[in-house]
Amino acid sequence: MSRPLHPFLRELLWLTAAAVVTLILCGPLLSWNFRVHTVDLHVYDTYFVLAPVHFLIPVFLFLTFFLYLVRVVRQGFRRSLPNRLFLLSGLLFLLLLLLAQKEFLLLMWGTGGTVYPPLSGLGGTAPEPPEADPSIPAISNGLIVAQLLVAGVLWYAAYRWGRNARGPVR
Repeated sequence: MSRPLHPFLRELLWLTAAAVVTLILCGPLLSWNFRVHTVDLHVYDTYFVLAPVHFLIPVFLFLTFFLYLVRVVRQGFRRSLPNRLFLLSGLLFLLLLLLAQKEFLLLMWGTGGTVYPPLSGLGGTAPEPPEADPSIPAISNGLIVAQLLVAGVLWYAAYRWGRNARGPVR
């Protein structure tokens, strides 16, 4: 007769599986070299230099959140450790969405800067400021909707978990 896995070991295996899938998904982006110090992105006339962890952590949180969402819904919110891991991954994913929202708002409103030559040195008419990219507000609004959905799912999970722990309402 086989002995069932300890719940902590079972959850550790699920988290390891999510990490392996993350590495497989991010591998082509990083040329399968996870020891690189930077990843260079060219976007229009801007050059972004990012660490590989900036790709790995968001993908891992996304996968873990949806993996545990399916697991806890299938189990009916009855098991405590998967529920805790689901809520933790959901809160971290929500924090990641909030940070992404902040970055898009900075892009939308502009981060400030100095115009060269100074406008006072132009001797008359100032040049027109560059127009903002029209896709940035759409992405920002999409992030707000995603935040609301994740927060709603987390609220529902906490409600169901508490209701199961308390027993049926009479």
